[in-house]
Amino acid sequence: MTYRPTSSEITRLRLLTGEASEGSDWTTQRLDEILVARNGDVALAASDVWTYKAAALASSPDKFSVDGGTYEFTAARQRCLDEAARCAAMSSTGMIIDPTLKRVEAE
Repeated sequence: MTYRPTSSEITRLRLLTGEASEGSDWTTQRLDEILVARNGDVALAASDVWTYKAAALASSPDKFSVDGGTYEFTAARQRCLDEAARCAAMSSTGMIIDPTLKRVEAE
């Protein structure tokens, strides 16, 4: 029997990757394919998505200026790689985290 992702798994993957809507580059079909490749491991699939995002940013210039503003991609690329590592660690530890929880800043 071939594995088929559930709508709940797709939703969890969207939440873990910040791709909440179908209108993005990350269509349900594309996310479905990544989940199938990872045998339903949502955390590993999320790690793949973040790695793909980092790769897309790697082809951008590190920094550029336009209309008086300066834009840097280095930090964004590193953030994607950090998220990929975090998601991969969630898979290897079996830890389940609710992606809808908000980060609490230390005072």
